[in-house]
Order: sequence, then structure tokens, then C-alpha cells
Amino acid sequence: MITSVIVIPILVQFDNVHIGYPAVMGMMAVIGIAGFMICYRNCKERITVREAPKEKLSAGSVLKSFIGNKPLLTVVFMTIFSISAYYIKSAMLVYFAQYNLHDAQLMSYTSFIIIGSSFLGVLFLPKLVKRFGKKQTVMIGFAVSAAADAVNFCLPANVYVFTVLASIAFIGISILNGITWALVSDIIDYGEWKTGERKKPPPIRCLISQESLPNLCPVFFPVLG
Repeated sequence: MITSVIVIPILVQFDNVHIGYPAVMGMMAVIGIAGFMICYRNCKERITVREAPKEKLSAGSVLKSFIGNKPLLTVVFMTIFSISAYYIKSAMLVYFAQYNLHDAQLMSYTSFIIIGSSFLGVLFLPKLVKRFGKKQTVMIGFAVSAAADAVNFCLPANVYVFTVLASIAFIGISILNGITWALVSDIIDYGEWKTGERKKPPPIRCLISQESLPNLCPVFFPVLG
């Protein structure tokens, strides 16, 4: 959220965007790497954990666990689409502000409100799950996000209407992204019930691996447009 707010004001200081974009992205990359390094150097493990014997995993066992567990497949595809939607919509805000609202600097204000509103979805997530259950909460998040985006697509470009509807859509998407890891334990329990073996690493690794794919989408798809 901070990046989306400060990038455009810095970018407009450059007379040539062909120089400005690489320069600003380089600055953000340096700040990000520095943040990771500071966090890493100041984190210290206080608890010594005695590791259990490591389970030997082969590519075949991981593939078998992945294919044979339909709930895992469902969560994987759900996460791919939901995270892709989150990042792509964030990446497209600059194009919308520049070509529809005719003021690229409006992205800073709209991004702060729209992306910041996603925290509301995370805030209400525990209460929604408690009231409706995990599956119904996922469906609610999808429905809210899809409805808000559909209405936003049909209405004329207006910064206030767009910001409100886009914020509602981000709230729905944040519910999906937040509930993903809450479903992991259910997936592991289902795999144990079906196979009689409790294999935790394959589902976890599948989810971690598939989360790297959506991160590439906001870079790839906007370029096609």
C-alpha cells in the first residue's frame, strides 16, 4: 500500500518516464531488500526445537498427494485466481487513473483508500467464519468482489464511484486471501481421513509453490494490454 501511494508522486518528478520508471522501481527494490535484511538481522530464534525424523518425500508422493486430494486442488486454483485478481487490479490502478480519470496522481489517493480497505475484510474475517463457516465465507467474498467489479465496469468513469466500488471489491478479495491458510489444516485432515496417512508437507509445499505464480501475473498481463 505504501509503495502504491508514493511511487507516482516520485515518478512525476522525472521529465522522461523511460528514465523515471526504472529509477523509481530501482529505489523501491533497494528499500525492499534493505527492509528484508534489517528484519533478518534483527530476528533471533529463542526456542530450540527438537526436530522429528524428516519424512522422505519423492516427486511421485507429492504428485499423488496433490492429485488425489480434490480439496487441495480447489484451494490451489482458488488462491491462484484470487491472488492474481488482487495483484492485477492493483497494477491496473495506474492505467485507470491515467487514461480514464486523466490524472495519474489520483492513483496515490485511490490506492490508499482501495488497498487500505482490504484490511476491513481481514478484520471481519474471524466473525464471518464463526457465523457462516469457512466455505460460505469464501463464497461471500467471491460474490461481493464479483458484484462490485461488475457494477464498476458498467458505470461511467467517476473517481468517487470507482473508489467506493473498488474498495468493496478489495474487501471481498481480502477475505479469500485471508482464509486460504485457514483451510490448510482441513485439507491435511481430509488427506489423513482418505489415505490413513497424515502427510503435511506436500499440501503446504503445493500451496507455497502456487502462490509464486500469481505474483507474476500482474507483471505479465498488463504488458499484454
